[in-house]
Parts: sequence; structure tokens; C-alpha cells
Amino acid sequence: MKKWMIISILFITGCGAPERPKTNTSVLEGTGASFPLPLYDLLFRSYTKKTGQKIHYDIQNSDIGVQAIIAGTVDFGTSDVPMTDEEIRSSEAEILHIPIAAAGVNFTYNIPEPGFGMLDDPVYLTPEIIYKIYAGQITKWNDPQIVSLNQQVAEDKTRTFPNIEIIPIYRHGKSGTTYLFSQFMAKASSNWKKRFSISKEIAFPKGIGQTNSLDVMKSIISTPGSFGYTTMIYAFQNGFPVARIRNALGTYVRGCNFRSKEAMKVSKTNIDNRVDITYPNEGKEAAVAASLMYVLVRKEQNYNNRSKEQAQALVDLLAWTLSPEAQKQFDSILFASLTPKFRSAAQATLKKITYNNEPLTPTIDISSK
Repeated sequence: MKKWMIISILFITGCGAPERPKTNTSVLEGTGASFPLPLYDLLFRSYTKKTGQKIHYDIQNSDIGVQAIIAGTVDFGTSDVPMTDEEIRSSEAEILHIPIAAAGVNFTYNIPEPGFGMLDDPVYLTPEIIYKIYAGQITKWNDPQIVSLNQQVAEDKTRTFPNIEIIPIYRHGKSGTTYLFSQFMAKASSNWKKRFSISKEIAFPKGIGQTNSLDVMKSIISTPGSFGYTTMIYAFQNGFPVARIRNALGTYVRGCNFRSKEAMKVSKTNIDNRVDITYPNEGKEAAVAASLMYVLVRKEQNYNNRSKEQAQALVDLLAWTLSPEAQKQFDSILFASLTPKFRSAAQATLKKITYNNEPLTPTIDISSK
């Protein structure tokens, strides 16, 4: 299986012979988040194989995805988190949020001792312990707070936590993943809220910063004692474990596709799809730091000399990503397909897209799959 973090690519495009070639051969251009790269890699390759439509995706971060769609330099941007009110006000064009899937931020670690591998009982942590790790207050894996908690709740009570330094790994620069992490932590830890607050960019006192999720995973792989936040598939594809974190109802969970879907089930939709599903107060098995994965598009598609054919190609792509044919693929990469209410909300938003103020209706057949 593919290991996304070790391929040095700046973009992804689909490959393979198309089943049904399209008349439009222009390339759809997108940029944004690195956290959901496995999702977009899967979708875009599948869609190109199906239709022949080429898609160029520049892996950056959520902030760049937002700024690019505001500037109108791409067909679509992507983000792990919704745009802020300030970002929306800064845009001359109306930007639509179309959720495609959901995924949870997970916490992986490199403890090079027996009993701490991917197939072993995971390490159990509370939000307060995570705060102390990133604040530099817990510095060793055999800290009494970590050991005591795992003696209480872990299945394996025989393993010995080693006396090695914890090296926090984090995202350097503006990052939607950091925003999700801090959003969850600010709800779960009053100390975090006082010291770090909620932000796309946080100055942690120690550790190693990386510019994207791929490089975060690379650092965890190469750094004994490391601990960092990323997507579950990056960890599992490389044989690294993922910690169980205590959620708002006291259950220790990992942010897998099923736990992310649980967070969606107990969260409400709204008119613009800008929804916070982190650390919900309901859902016994809900992930602690799940989020919708957004594709950001301009409502009016006649901008920057784009043709109507280009706009139609984008609408067809988005319509397909919301189809059962596309959504059923997500479990294979541990992303969650949309629940019915969020899928309906996304489809309703898709219908708002226009070209010269005329609605664009999908031309691709998605009814039977």
C-alpha cells in the first residue's frame, strides 16, 4: 500500500485509462491542506480514471487553500477547518464550503521499546497530559502521570514506560490541523486555553516544527521518543501506533473513521456548513478532534477568465465526490464518509454554484452508484 509521507510530490494527478472520456480536457487546479492528502489522492485518481478529467493538487496547508480561493487563482481550495468570519469578510467573492468527508486528528508516538508498537495496547492519555507535554511540563515517557493513568485504564499493565525524553512534533506555520488540535484542547483543558488558546499557528516552547503533515510523520519516524499529531492513515501505513485519548464522556478513543462519524452524528448542520464537531458533549464513542474536510469554491464561477466548461468540470467533480460511488471508498483510508444530513447539506450548497448568475447542474451520472 502507498505510504504518502515518503513520496516527495508537489501535486497529485489521476492516472489510468478513462472509462468515459470527457470533451473538456482542461486541468482543474486546486491547493490547500496536507492533512487530507490521502483523501484527495484517492478521489482525484479515481475520478480521472473514470472520466479522463485531469486534476492538479498543490500540497500546502489550509491557510494557503483559503487565500488562494479568495484571490481567485485556483478552481478550488481545501481546508481542514472552516474559514473564519474575518477571512469571509476579506473576500470580494462569496465562498462556499462543501464538506466532502470527516477525519480525526490523531496522536502517534515513537517509543522504541517492547510493548509500544502498532499491534500492542496503545498508550492512553488525557487532554491535560497532552497539554503538559506541549507545555514542556511532562518531559519523559516514564512520568508518573503517564504511568499511573496507563496502570489504571490500559489493558497491558506489564509494560515499562522508558526513561526517555518526549520530543513534541508539531506543525510550523499556519495549519488547519494545528487549529483543530488547539480547538479540541481549548475545550478539554482550561490550562491550554489560558496559555495557547485556539490558533492555526502556536509557538510551542520545545519540540520540532514541520510545515506539513507529511513532514510531521517523517519526524516522528526518525525521532525516538517523539509524539505528534497527524492523520491516522499516515501512522498506520508506516507501522506506528495511535494513542487513545479521553473524550468528553470519559471514553478513551482514537480518531478513526467510525469515531469521526460518531462526532458527525451528534453535531448539527448549519446554513453555510461551517460546523465545529471537535470534542462533542454527546456521543460516547466520538473522536476528540474530528473535523469536516472542506472543498472551498467561489459561488460565481465566472472569474479570472475561467470558461463555463471549466466551471462545469468543477461542478461535476464535486457532485461525484458526494456520490455513493465516491463516499464508499473512504473507509479504506480511515476517513469517514458523510452522514446523511451532512451529505444533504453539501449537495444543497453545490446547487448554489453559478456561471454568470445561472445555476450549473451536474452533467455526470451519479444516480446508480
